[in-house]
Amino acid sequence: MPSVDLDEDVYAYIAKQTSVIGESASDILRRLLSVPGESPVGQKQSQPGGHELTEVLAHPIFHSKSTAVNRTLFLLSEIYKAKGKEFEKVLSFGGRDRRYFGKSREEISKTGRSTYPQRIPGTPYWFMTNSPTPAKIALLDDVMRALGYSSVAIDAVKKAMKNS
Repeated sequence: MPSVDLDEDVYAYIAKQTSVIGESASDILRRLLSVPGESPVGQKQSQPGGHELTEVLAHPIFHSKSTAVNRTLFLLSEIYKAKGKEFEKVLSFGGRDRRYFGKSREEISKTGRSTYPQRIPGTPYWFMTNSPTPAKIALLDDVMRALGYSSVAIDAVKKAMKNS
């Protein structure tokens, strides 16, 4: 299958046009351009650079999040959906004095001033949101490594977060 290099903005536009999770770029373009034909039913197109979070990073909801905090919370929520039983490992993540994750707002708030904890959507966990974007990216890296994500997925998340 031939491949095509796209500018980031063009790729983001195509990703925002996704109508179903898992829809391939070819299917999106076929639909937008009214090109006849479709991918074989039940077969996903293998895409270069594919990884565990390819669909999540291409999802319009991810691209609609305009802040690093909202993108981080969205990613943590999706990671929880995939790794729920193992997600409790994140409770051990913290700094010298601060806790980055907790089971309640108070659990995080009591470890420092201006922690701004927010609930991770769809989970029983809270996340300390008051850290610079590079720290959030590093923390996502650590969380994903601890939960067994591939280096390809980790690199893709870091790139997506840096481009937000």
